[in-house]
Amino acid sequence: MDSHLTTSIKDAGPDARYDQKVKEILSNKQVLARILKTCIPEFKHASIKKIISCIEDVKTGIVPIRPGKSNEFINSDAAAASAPRITGVDRIDHIENEGEIRFDIYFHAFTPPGRRKRVKLIINVEAQNNFYPGYELVPRGIYYLARMLSSQMDREFTPVNYNAIKKVYSIWICPNGPKKLQNEMIQYSFQRNTLRDSTDFQQRYDLADLKFIILPKDPNTAEETSLHRMLAILLSGDLSADEKLKLLQTKFGFATNGHFEKEVNAMCNLSVGIRTNAMKEGQRDGWQKGQRDAESKIIKLIAYLNDAGRSEDLNRALTDSVFRKELMKELNL
Repeated sequence: MDSHLTTSIKDAGPDARYDQKVKEILSNKQVLARILKTCIPEFKHASIKKIISCIEDVKTGIVPIRPGKSNEFINSDAAAASAPRITGVDRIDHIENEGEIRFDIYFHAFTPPGRRKRVKLIINVEAQNNFYPGYELVPRGIYYLARMLSSQMDREFTPVNYNAIKKVYSIWICPNGPKKLQNEMIQYSFQRNTLRDSTDFQQRYDLADLKFIILPKDPNTAEETSLHRMLAILLSGDLSADEKLKLLQTKFGFATNGHFEKEVNAMCNLSVGIRTNAMKEGQRDGWQKGQRDAESKIIKLIAYLNDAGRSEDLNRALTDSVFRKELMKELNL
């Protein structure tokens, strides 16, 4: 079958719709603000309300390393800035002669106003359900950071002023990590090392930061008000929509609205449907496996009785199920 058609068919399934709902939920500004507060030092001391006001909406576009193919990021107007969700979900980053990179959530935010000059940050949030996709996630995350940096050429900075390059963050939310890593946050960033104490060479180098947030299976195993617990509640397949919304309101101060509640409900409904289908698939597969095992044992029994010349036992075993079971037990089949 044509690979594009195959992909389209798979993408139309409930799993793809659920993945899209997860991205939409994570792209809600209330959720993003709490991710930024925990994961990005520049927002550590800001209120959730203030962080929400710092998040800027973006448009989906083409981002080449060098100019030639246009790359436009259109800053949001006041109406878009107050929207509950980032519209830059599934932004496509494409380079000629290369494949496509599809960012789950891609946006920028300005640091909160204060004594220091406000700084623009470029941020990517990924929902990574498969912790072992057949390759290591860290090199992929580093590649995402590299693309986020290089794509700024002739948009944020020029070859005559590299000082204008913006810091990038890539934050990966992992609901299905190994047990030993649950409730962990792992960071990868540039480090400054010198052979001698070259204190006079203090230049800006903290331009890229990669974080993996590995969620617990049970939200109650995380600290009560931690980001891990909030995200685990939000993405849980065991809690109902009402339970999630109540916990988000009472424990994490979410100001839920009709739009957010509708998205949580849709995600939960898809989750229940997927789990039900999986159970049916498992039951069917288990029954089929049982049938194959039983047939295999009967074939082995017939072969043994035939080779041993036990024709009477063979004839009886074909019609008497109780006798057949006794023979199988006798022969350890």
